[in-house]
Amino acid sequence: MKRTILLVEDEIVSARSISATLEKNGYLTVVANSGVEAVSLALTDFNISLILMDINLGDGIDGADAAKQILASRSVPVIFLTSHADDEYIDKLKGITRYGCVLKNSGNFLLISSIEMAYELFSMHKKVQESEEKYRLVFDYSPLGLVHFDENGVITTCNDIFVGIIGSSLKALTGFDMLKVPDEKLKESVRSALNGDLGYYEDVYKSVTADKSTPVRIVFAPLKSPDGQVTGGVGVIEDVTERKKAIDLLKKTNDELEAAIEELVATNEEFEAINEELIVSNQELILEKQRAEESERNYRDIFDFSNDAIFIHDSETGAILDVNQTMLNMYGYENKHEVINGNIGDISSSAKGYTEAKALELMRSTLASNNNTFEWYSKKKNGELFWEEVTLKNIVIRNENRIIAATRDITKRKRVEDELRETKEIFTLFMENSPIYIFFKDSSIRAIRLSKNYEEMIGRPMSELIGKTMDELFPSDIAKKMIEDDKKILSEGKLITIEEEFNGRFYHTIKYPIFQDGRPAYLAGYTIDITDSKHAEKELNESKL
Repeated sequence: MKRTILLVEDEIVSARSISATLEKNGYLTVVANSGVEAVSLALTDFNISLILMDINLGDGIDGADAAKQILASRSVPVIFLTSHADDEYIDKLKGITRYGCVLKNSGNFLLISSIEMAYELFSMHKKVQESEEKYRLVFDYSPLGLVHFDENGVITTCNDIFVGIIGSSLKALTGFDMLKVPDEKLKESVRSALNGDLGYYEDVYKSVTADKSTPVRIVFAPLKSPDGQVTGGVGVIEDVTERKKAIDLLKKTNDELEAAIEELVATNEEFEAINEELIVSNQELILEKQRAEESERNYRDIFDFSNDAIFIHDSETGAILDVNQTMLNMYGYENKHEVINGNIGDISSSAKGYTEAKALELMRSTLASNNNTFEWYSKKKNGELFWEEVTLKNIVIRNENRIIAATRDITKRKRVEDELRETKEIFTLFMENSPIYIFFKDSSIRAIRLSKNYEEMIGRPMSELIGKTMDELFPSDIAKKMIEDDKKILSEGKLITIEEEFNGRFYHTIKYPIFQDGRPAYLAGYTIDITDSKHAEKELNESKL
């Protein structure tokens, strides 16, 4: 389906020429001759997918003001057309989201390339916005506490769950240095993340910013820049108070049951040996039985009302001996009889290696380590597959080794991780296959990201390009001019358009700043090889002589 472009141009001859070029290249064109007409068309015709906006439109509002009014009501890529590259025109575009500036009469190739580039960048921008919105929702509404910290271990932000677990306030936690807490185990876990590894912490954490101690489990993970440098980290914290209580109570119940059985055996021996104590022994037996029944009831209450799905397995065969109500709800079973005496293969996907044999292997390793946590691909009664996090623990019930498995559904978390990974892969493919030279530089004017075709232009592999300054990549005379232009962009925050010559080729380059906290922090741009058009222009001029 052809894409529709709104061309805003007050000069009729130019409008006809540009429209003909656009339609020749497969676009539909709608023409507006003034800023007011452009705003009206853009806000009523939603088939318009891109705007080519002349800056100087004569009387009435100019192209910059028209673009501001349009972008205030809808999102659409805007490319500005101008006959000049004066600072006056560049200043007008400050603060306007745009996808390029093209000089009139700069050639059809540059115009069409800029349009295609704008479509690609707009599509990527929308995907990044969607990804960021999904991440924000996960961060704000996660049932777990989430915290971000910088490369020095200082907290930059955290969600409400994290604040609640610590028992403090967002104001007190923001800017807090986690490497200054008294807890050495916690500091070591944070350092692991800052060194590029995962850090784990599970203990009773005593808050520094509040009077509260909480049993927690935390995983710290590093955040890395595109060049692999650690720029900070993220922590996922879970309040395990209830789980710890449940495990402690299960252990206590198990100990009480064993003690009760021992006492019953002793009572029975005394009954046979000392007949005259029959009445007293019988009363003690009744009391012990009542205590055992009460303990069993307490155990069942905790077992059935746990937030996690809980299984009890035979440690040798893996057979399911018992499950709680949460398990039946999570897997879609109506009663325990459908599950008990079955095996782990009945509730596993068997895909991707998640087989009964693998499950038995993990259970047997738990007998040695006493604890094992991993992810598993499971199957509900109706055949639906989902991801869950499983924690295995070895326990003893009536002198028999048993494996208790506590599981929780993590399908949504896995889906978010996959979507973030897909967004990153799409951007990587774009940078590796772009026909236009695309670059990103930091405030030190070092290359931090380059499109793949720079390897051919400079004649060096990408590993030797990233992190290098311009005078390390280009001849001194070219590098000097590049650095001057880049410093000007970072100091003034303005877009510039230049033509350069390198290795006998001519290039048209547009550079612009990327703002952070209201100041130019990075710069980016794209370069188009215009050698062929330059040669054609020269031949045309020579033929006129």
